[in-house]
Amino acid sequence: LGSIIHLQDPLSPPALEHLLDLHPKTVRQTLLHLHSVIIVPETDSDVIRLLHPSFFDFITDPTRCPNPKFVVSAETQHTLIARACLDTMK
Repeated sequence: LGSIIHLQDPLSPPALEHLLDLHPKTVRQTLLHLHSVIIVPETDSDVIRLLHPSFFDFITDPTRCPNPKFVVSAETQHTLIARACLDTMK
């Protein structure tokens, strides 16, 4: 979820699986449980999107998100995404 909300450009489920080195269909299966906040594309060519922009504000702000386990750190996610990009380029 953190990678999805912090990507500069949205990715399709297969592209995100490739970037994060996940098994095929993992992203779609996981996101189906989050359909109230994430738009899960029906095709592999469409990108994943947040349903409402305020979800980003909520999930990234520790003062708004009541459970600290669910707060998504931009610093942590940017590091994860950068490492994944570098690993993909190897």
